[in-house]
Amino acid sequence: MRFQDYRLACFTYRAFGLNILSEIEFRGFRPSVGPPDVFVRLGVVPIHLDGASPLRGILYEASSRRFLFSVERVARYLASDGNQIDIEPAPGADLESVLVFLHTCVFGALLYQRGVLPLHASAVIGARGAVVIAGRSGYGKSTLAGALHRLGFPVIADEICAVETGPTPAVLPSNPCILLWPDAIERLGVEISSLRRQRPSVEKFVYPVDNECEDRAVPIQAIYFLEVVESSGVSLTPVTGIDTIRFLAPNAYRNRFVESMNLSARLFLQLQKIAGAVPMAKITRPASGFLLDELTALLTDHLAA
Repeated sequence: MRFQDYRLACFTYRAFGLNILSEIEFRGFRPSVGPPDVFVRLGVVPIHLDGASPLRGILYEASSRRFLFSVERVARYLASDGNQIDIEPAPGADLESVLVFLHTCVFGALLYQRGVLPLHASAVIGARGAVVIAGRSGYGKSTLAGALHRLGFPVIADEICAVETGPTPAVLPSNPCILLWPDAIERLGVEISSLRRQRPSVEKFVYPVDNECEDRAVPIQAIYFLEVVESSGVSLTPVTGIDTIRFLAPNAYRNRFVESMNLSARLFLQLQKIAGAVPMAKITRPASGFLLDELTALLTDHLAA
């Protein structure tokens, strides 16, 4: 669907612990009840920010209160003060592509503005709280979360895992779906024809996992860092001491955003709070084979211990 064909309306959604009032439809998101915390509007977005930090990226620039993100032939986005996102779609842009960057990079920046820590991770609900699976893109976070979902673990986050870093770190549930590549869909035994593409030009698909879990912050039971190594099997090793920060910091979502937003000191304090309160472990899998059944069994056994 081209963006120009989309009729303007107002929609209300709940994600990341926020009530969102939007002028465009968020497909698959839960509806919300109550006053909005964030407004998403269509409008004119500047090409550059006045007073932006010199620490900028190819697609973004920022100040302490505003974050500008631009994707050629898709849209420009402006997140302001943690409570407003303005979008200026490019001519001919499709709605799905506009939403992809809104729901990931732009909402990630907005969460930083609000003092919520976005981790690049998936999360499910275990017997004693949220189980967070972090790691680099392509390592299999979403696939492992999908396998756990098929065993009855409710999925509460994928791609961005929003964490409240109070005395008890907790995950704020996000949209009820997992994003999967075709090989992951095959591993999970899902019929690909039943799924929609995330974007028309990308072979990544939206796998709904709408579990009727409460919309509440879920205390974190454990964080697992998924890594790919040259080995023939899977393994699990506790992460303790100074290594907790070393493993956790690279998994802050788009952590380069933080420098340009002048939030590096706050991020470090948030990471320290999580590291001091949450058990962590490293899970490795071989580069030459995913071994999904073995990974799932290893993780579930560790959670049950």
